[in-house]
Amino acid sequence: MKTEFLNDISNMVNKIYFANNYGKKTCNDDLMKHNLWNYLETLRKNFSLKQNDIICFFDSHENEETGEKGSWRYDYIKENNVNVEYKSGRSKNEEVNRWIKYLEENIDKINFRKIKVNNLEADDCIALYTKEEKNKNKNLNIISSDEDFYQLINDFIKIYDFKNKKFVDLTKKEAKIEAYIKVMCGDNSDKIPNITKSITPEIKFGEITAKKYIEEAIVFTMSSITKIEEFKEVFLNTIFDKIIEEKYVPKLLSLDNVNVEKESENIKKLLKNNYDINYKLISFSEIPHNLVENFKTEFSNLKEKKFSDKQISDFYKKEKCFKLSEMYKEVGNEVNR
Repeated sequence: MKTEFLNDISNMVNKIYFANNYGKKTCNDDLMKHNLWNYLETLRKNFSLKQNDIICFFDSHENEETGEKGSWRYDYIKENNVNVEYKSGRSKNEEVNRWIKYLEENIDKINFRKIKVNNLEADDCIALYTKEEKNKNKNLNIISSDEDFYQLINDFIKIYDFKNKKFVDLTKKEAKIEAYIKVMCGDNSDKIPNITKSITPEIKFGEITAKKYIEEAIVFTMSSITKIEEFKEVFLNTIFDKIIEEKYVPKLLSLDNVNVEKESENIKKLLKNNYDINYKLISFSEIPHNLVENFKTEFSNLKEKKFSDKQISDFYKKEKCFKLSEMYKEVGNEVNR
């Protein structure tokens, strides 16, 4: 079975840039180039891959002239007046962006392949890539520290931790639970809040509590339903009821002239609304249909490249990556094919 590695380039560049402490000192361009290409080549060598077996995914760029933010999620937030400051407060590192652009401009000169689709983030494209029919009989390994990818884990899709040189050790069921936890608790790095925050900021729960709610709800739901189609509604209602019982009812009972049952129903509606918003922003199943079709077009144009070892060696030499150049230089080495 063919194996491919799917590489989130933004995640990779940030990791390499800050691991070398370039945020606090001058970045040596030649060394940074070597670090970037060597990262990909080390991955290729460690898993006995061809360059074509590593697909690099790029985020859609912001467009200052049109006001486009580079992700459909900003459009969803604006159009639906959603009170989520998605990815706000992230400082833009121009040096990191420069190196992402460098890779985007140069990766076509050798056999690593790339995908970028307007208004889609790299992780959207990776998720859609795993769903393509032509990829169903492949082992797909995602290189990223982004836990959003946990929702994709199955017998053929795994997450690879390059830093620790190991795969994320989660079963499909465990990965599904982790995905539910993220929707409930939110994502601090993306500024997606806990589902309780807009109701009562002082009342919240963490990942351990969320996991307990989820596991208990799974057991209850599976023992209660007669049709699998009923699972989602019963499962989520069970979770919301538990949150209200443990987090809100004690406070409501301490107040005078409060109809606890009525207030609990109102809180439940708000929890469901907030859950739906978080699910929309986090779940890859919510990517708009027109963008899915745009991705399919891009995917259909993704072909294997056929640069020779000599051409790759010459490219690395031009970029002053001399050790990598020598690796491809030997006649008959055929490391790339």
